[in-house]
Amino acid sequence: MKPHRYYLRAMGSSWSLYALSDRGLDGPIQPLASDLDQKDIVRQLGELESKGSKGASAQLVLGLPASWCLCATVSEEGLPKGSAAQQSEALKYRLEAQLPITAERCAIGFVGPGPERLGVALDGGRLQALVHALEDAGHSLEAIAPRAMLATQLWVEHQNPDRVQEAMSFCWLEDDDPGRSAACQLMHLDPGAPPRWRVLDTPTNLQQQLKIDGLSLPDQKRAWYAVPDTLTPWHDATGQTAKTEPLSSTVEAEIQNAQAIVSGATQPWINLNGGPLAPRHQWRRLRWPAFASVAALVVLLLSVMSVLWLRADAYNQIAEQHDQQAAQAFSQALPGQAIPTSPKRRLQAKLKQLRGESGLAGGDALDASSAPTLVLLHDLLDALPSDQRYAITDLRIEHGELRMTGYARTHGEADQIANTMRGSSLFVVEPPSTDNLREGGVRFALQATHRPPPPESPENPEEQEQPVKPRPEEPSTKPPSLADRTKQGGGR
Repeated sequence: MKPHRYYLRAMGSSWSLYALSDRGLDGPIQPLASDLDQKDIVRQLGELESKGSKGASAQLVLGLPASWCLCATVSEEGLPKGSAAQQSEALKYRLEAQLPITAERCAIGFVGPGPERLGVALDGGRLQALVHALEDAGHSLEAIAPRAMLATQLWVEHQNPDRVQEAMSFCWLEDDDPGRSAACQLMHLDPGAPPRWRVLDTPTNLQQQLKIDGLSLPDQKRAWYAVPDTLTPWHDATGQTAKTEPLSSTVEAEIQNAQAIVSGATQPWINLNGGPLAPRHQWRRLRWPAFASVAALVVLLLSVMSVLWLRADAYNQIAEQHDQQAAQAFSQALPGQAIPTSPKRRLQAKLKQLRGESGLAGGDALDASSAPTLVLLHDLLDALPSDQRYAITDLRIEHGELRMTGYARTHGEADQIANTMRGSSLFVVEPPSTDNLREGGVRFALQATHRPPPPESPENPEEQEQPVKPRPEEPSTKPPSLADRTKQGGGR
């Protein structure tokens, strides 16, 4: 939703409202409303916005008359080092020393290349109520600037961009109050220096002011500009007939520069929306971009979730196909059995069982070349020395290999354990590693590989196949009992 754009032009005791368009000025310049006071401005903007989109806000540029502003030139030399904000605050207090103002109660701006700059001050109490009312209504103030600065900036940067580095002087009449004579505005621009803004009550003082400024007509090194309605008093006051270049209407220049400011094409020389006129809700102007960013993020998350859901559904279909294939394979491998919940696991378990029964080498069966653990342990106990003292604290047996750690009294006894195991010809023993202990004795660690003896073949194979005959029972030498004698017809 694109906000509407307006230019508020202060006329001393009243305001005029102009509409701004990206297409430039079409036709004669006519205000949407004139002779407005500060209370009527918010109401008038509300009526204009109600005709457009619901909930739309406006972007505004405020142009101020010269009579509301005070200006003076200040120098940046000798300022303490610091951030740009700290130096700007120091410049405000230097401007306060030259003008009858209080820096805390004024909105102040500076223009100029430095080290000297032109400072412009505005009493914040004059516009604070209007600025807060516009902010509460949802409108944003893009710039608050003197009308003279708006017009001069357009004449310099847009109408004569090739002559920006030349010395220029502008002269025009600013008629704010019909009951008073028009004030004469003078603006001198010199390369490398801040602007010199002069406001004269009557054009008759023009020649005297030019002498004070060190300028005179004709000056071939300076370009002189004047609006058409100022040419006659200009020549009458100076008594010169120097050639001057005409300017467009000041209202037209102000509106064109305001259009460039709200569209982001340029930045105003002076912007007095600080201090008491600073926006109270600085993030309010970002609410619509933030809302658009959040909406875009939500759309992105929904899109990603939709893609992931579709991919998950495709994976589920593939998993179901694999389950069906596993069920068919189970029915072919084990016909007549009920299909379990996970045929793949049942087939894997059956395969492991078959591998274990057949004695095949693999991860599920022991290596056929390795002896059983009990046999290896028996051979180890036989191979260990029995004529010395030692202690075994850890013994690990895995795939015919053993790792043993323990304690002995000396390094020689630890080596003797390894030598004794080698002498049994049942183990291949690596040299042991030994460490001295603080409390006395030696800690040893050795690693060995079991080498079982080959099975002995019988000399006569027929003897191995011949079954062992049971021995005949020997006659018992035990005397018969009384019952046995009775059955045999013995004694009475």
